[in-house]
Amino acid sequence: QPWLVGILVPDGSPLPPLPPGFHAVSQADPEALDLHMQDLLDAPVGVLGLKVSALPTTHGTNWFLGVMELVRWTARLLPLEGQTTLEVFIEQRGDYTPETNVQPGADELMRQLAETDPKRARKLRIHQRIVRKDASPHLGYADLVSFAWAQSKPFTASMMRQSGLLGACLQHGNASELRRAWEAIDGGRLPDAATWQRFLVSPDASVPGSLVRMLLERVAEACRSDADYWKSLCEGVLAHLDGREVNLVALGRAVDALLQCQPVGTALTPRMLLAFHTARLWRANHLGAIDLADAQTLEQLGERLFEEVPTLVCQADLVRAVTHTNLFDFDGAAAAIARWQDQRPEVAGLQHHGRLLSTLGQHAAFRGDADGARALFEQALACFARISEPDLVVKDKEQTGTYRAIAAIDSLTLTRDAVQAALADVAGPLTPEALAAWPGDDARPYLHHTVVRWLVAHGTPEERAAYRQAGGTWVTEAFHPWELTEAYRGLLCWDAGDLEMATAFVDSGIMLALDPGQGPTVQFIGLCLARLGTGLGLEVEQPDDATVQALRDRLPRAPWAAWEEATSFPTLPEATAWLARVLPFNFR
Repeated sequence: QPWLVGILVPDGSPLPPLPPGFHAVSQADPEALDLHMQDLLDAPVGVLGLKVSALPTTHGTNWFLGVMELVRWTARLLPLEGQTTLEVFIEQRGDYTPETNVQPGADELMRQLAETDPKRARKLRIHQRIVRKDASPHLGYADLVSFAWAQSKPFTASMMRQSGLLGACLQHGNASELRRAWEAIDGGRLPDAATWQRFLVSPDASVPGSLVRMLLERVAEACRSDADYWKSLCEGVLAHLDGREVNLVALGRAVDALLQCQPVGTALTPRMLLAFHTARLWRANHLGAIDLADAQTLEQLGERLFEEVPTLVCQADLVRAVTHTNLFDFDGAAAAIARWQDQRPEVAGLQHHGRLLSTLGQHAAFRGDADGARALFEQALACFARISEPDLVVKDKEQTGTYRAIAAIDSLTLTRDAVQAALADVAGPLTPEALAAWPGDDARPYLHHTVVRWLVAHGTPEERAAYRQAGGTWVTEAFHPWELTEAYRGLLCWDAGDLEMATAFVDSGIMLALDPGQGPTVQFIGLCLARLGTGLGLEVEQPDDATVQALRDRLPRAPWAAWEEATSFPTLPEATAWLARVLPFNFR
């Protein structure tokens, strides 16, 4: 397995012994695994896990390198209150048998520790050996955690989430790089900007108690007392801004972190502020929230920095446009990108010019011009095709291709075959066999939503049945656009006469959309789905008057008149026609 786990058991520990020869994969009863996991969590022991994939590739045995990395981390983190001996039992594997001498690895580790932390090295001794599975009554616990961590089955996934081990004890990031940075800090050397930014986007960075989080806290502490170091990290962020591709997730975390550990008497540059507000507004848009304060600040910074960093200003304006779109303010969205309409592609660069064309296509679609939108999406895709490094625009091409497919679905001029071709170009074949696989696909949520929407609008009875009859594998997530996917699933079931399933799916979509954690735009979608369910004759969740009024106040430009006119929908076309009046383009 590519998951390596160590269990640290102090002498005299009350951890119960496991049955002789315990092997997690052989346990047929999930409850037995759960009880053993609880025994482990209740005992005063340590747990540390690394992914082999997070270790550097070498010509050696990756498994044994991983084992030694676990031992190294244990040697670094183990609390020492005097002379301590660490006895390491390594379960035999492949050519590594009880006859294999692995003590030289421990001796080399101790030599390295003596160089980096001589005080710690004087207190510690490490003895390690390869053993059979039954050599220790506790060795099976490492197997249990490794097995549960590696599995994606609902039971083991739930067990791991509830254990609290993920991120804190079981590390996903680059363990070797993290250890070197940790040792460097102990030796008075701080991570450079590039290393620090990589740690910020590590999967474990937001997990309290994780190694990455602790290291980032030590970096923040150093910044508060060392303005020169803080400025060096700022320079690294500026270098990111000057790079070929700005990663708004990484950028947002970096600038946010710099603000939190900013030394007294220092200030962010205008470019850094532009990056910060762009990333923060992008994050709000992604969550469906609305932040006009950031949008206004970006407009002012964009005016100031247009000639200095046009690509970043273009990105900021595109993000501002999304904010206005979320408010149903399509005129405001157009105004946010107005300064780019007559600019040549090289001003912002081909990638951002393509994004601009894609955004203009979205605005046309939101105003009901599906064919005009398709033409703009085609131009955007042609722009992306001119970029010399195709890998840079894979996501852009998929996103714009999905928009083009949605516009094709809504077109009143295209034949069914033309619509299907537009969708297949981005989603792949739409054969019955392929459609039967989509219910279990959670990797491409926007494409998934588009496929189900196409089935409702243009699917044949056979195509709809191929998707619907694979219902045992349906997956759902708690973020947009899954609430729409659930509602379209409900429409497919309603059209097939399965009112029980239709009610369950539409109700699920309503609850997902009306969750308090959703932004106002997604919550408005929830109001529309509630009206849709009632119009279909289904007993579904209804929002209270306070929720409706709060959304009226936050979204005054939303199509409330069309929302109020909902009555009953005797046919599928009547239901989808009403949805088109209340939820334009990809809001439905």
